[in-house]
Amino acid sequence: MRRGVEPDMNARIPIVAAALCVAVTACGTAELASPATSDPGNTPTTTPTTTPTSTPTTTTTTVAVTGTINGTVRDDTGGVLPGVLVQVSGPVARSVTTNSSGNYSVPSLPLGTYTVTVPALSASKPATLTSSQPNATVNFP
Repeated sequence: MRRGVEPDMNARIPIVAAALCVAVTACGTAELASPATSDPGNTPTTTPTTTPTSTPTTTTTTVAVTGTINGTVRDDTGGVLPGVLVQVSGPVARSVTTNSSGNYSVPSLPLGTYTVTVPALSASKPATLTSSQPNATVNFP
């Protein structure tokens, strides 16, 4: 300090700490000033910030590995046909008989493409079972 000059008690003295410039007032309280580095050019730097992260969530998805083909067998007039053979062929082959309401169901089929045939009607139709659509309805005629 020079003689005869009273110090300014409100003057701020920059102090560089951890890439931040902190101003300290004469009374000893610290205030955050503009970020700066200690390089000769006093180039401002960006202060790293943290962004809160969300807690990861766990989702359980069940993926079908088997499916079912079902349907109803009717004659040309719309009447149900009980006791009729229905054949399913594809990755596996199965045969079932329609019930008294003309309905059939072939469960536990591996996913894939099948051909459903009703020999009594001389008719066939395709059916595809996938993990997103593991069940198919195939009606005759």
